[in-house]
Amino acid sequence: MARQVAAFLDVDNIYWELSKFYEVNPEEMIMQIIDKIWDTYKDDKVRIFSAYADFERIKGIQTKIQRKRVTTKHVIGNLHRNDMVRNPVDLELSLDALETLIKFPDIDCYVIASADKDMTPLMNRVKYYGKSVHLFFLEAFVAEDSSLLDYADEAISIELLLGLDPQNKGSIEMQAHVLQGVSLVNSFYLRNAGKPSMYLGREFFITEAMTVLKITRQNAIELLGWCLNNSYLATALTEDMHEKIIVPIAVEKVIVEAVARITSNGKYK
Repeated sequence: MARQVAAFLDVDNIYWELSKFYEVNPEEMIMQIIDKIWDTYKDDKVRIFSAYADFERIKGIQTKIQRKRVTTKHVIGNLHRNDMVRNPVDLELSLDALETLIKFPDIDCYVIASADKDMTPLMNRVKYYGKSVHLFFLEAFVAEDSSLLDYADEAISIELLLGLDPQNKGSIEMQAHVLQGVSLVNSFYLRNAGKPSMYLGREFFITEAMTVLKITRQNAIELLGWCLNNSYLATALTEDMHEKIIVPIAVEKVIVEAVARITSNGKYK
């Protein structure tokens, strides 16, 4: 019996995660994923196929997606005071999926392509209404915590679909990344030295560490915790009582002294 299908593709999430974990052209990969989804449900009736992203950040892809008979929704990212762009794609996708549950009760299969764990409440709600949930996920992203897969009736590896060798971004050597973690924080405050209202929060550190160090979100969370627990980083409160990550004075002193010992030819005295 043919299924009634609604498919929701988190382009933003998959595009950037593919960029971090694999040496591929993420735009080409997105196109292939769309083709694979159409092929997977070719014997069913796909009633809705929508794709979500901040298409100002991912330029030149929106029209190509539309040509594949997929509805696109542009979601504008928001720049927070801690210098981090937050993109509410997951919220827009979830709202549209919940609206579909109400408007089209005969749709019995919900396809979600995303590696975002914020999809968990949506998947749980869809299952509550007796619908099937098919999740297209990135193995590299869920390697440390596969709880997202627990909410899917069927889980399909995007790496397997694309013929990629899954990258295991499991545990990392914390000590090897401490200097880089401290440097991320130090660099932020150097860049914003003339902006006293700017502060670096936990989420910005995590996002920046994922991007710069090419590690998973879980790795970044663990790195931040390790740095805080071992006093390589610390927390403080802003004037309006927001938590910020800082470099402790003792660690900052060590950095300054190390830089001072470097001669003009890049060697230590």
